[in-house]
Amino acid sequence: MDSVLNGTDSLADSEVMESSKTKTVAAYVEDIAVNEPQRLFAWIPSSTDIDQDWIRISYSQLIDMTNKLAWWIESKVNSLNTNLSIIYMG
Repeated sequence: MDSVLNGTDSLADSEVMESSKTKTVAAYVEDIAVNEPQRLFAWIPSSTDIDQDWIRISYSQLIDMTNKLAWWIESKVNSLNTNLSIIYMG
């Protein structure tokens, strides 16, 4: 967590700026997950009491959770047997 608090990172700022010109956010996140799978994405509280433990989420875990959510949504939409389109704007 020190790297988050100190603002240090394994990618140089210029590298991040350059890659953001040519990549989508999803592609950028996926690149990090592939090249640095254990890199910190976020700390989330394990309960509503923030004095309790916190859970470390890596970029590889973020990609895994995102894929599982997409597969779950796809399974629910496909079970409706309709030609439904889903759009997410967030």
